[in-house]
Amino acid sequence: MLLKIGGTSVLQKKLNVHIYWKDLEGTYQWSNDTQAIALGLISGKDIIGKSDFDLPWKNQAMQLRKNNQKIISTGKETSLEEQVEISPGNFRFFLSEKFPIMDENKKTIGILGISTDITDKKGSSP
Repeated sequence: MLLKIGGTSVLQKKLNVHIYWKDLEGTYQWSNDTQAIALGLISGKDIIGKSDFDLPWKNQAMQLRKNNQKIISTGKETSLEEQVEISPGNFRFFLSEKFPIMDENKKTIGILGISTDITDKKGSSP
């Protein structure tokens, strides 16, 4: 059960990190509001059913997919730096922790990502 504050999941609204779950094809199954709002959307529900190719960082989508496929194929979590364009000319750097999501048979069924914006610490040039 997720910790709730005032009826709202802390993961959904309160944390200042991007949290998301993608299936094996790279389709978002869940996203918190922090990620959606950074993209100019209203809530994480607006991202469900989309892939990185449908979002403002579509030019970086192939690299993101390669990063995710490595986790899916190895079944191992990883930490990596990723750079994306969240709006025209607005590049952001993220430190991403990505984990395989496994079913009861230990088969990978997707990935869970937790990405922290580190742009201010790093600089924002592409």
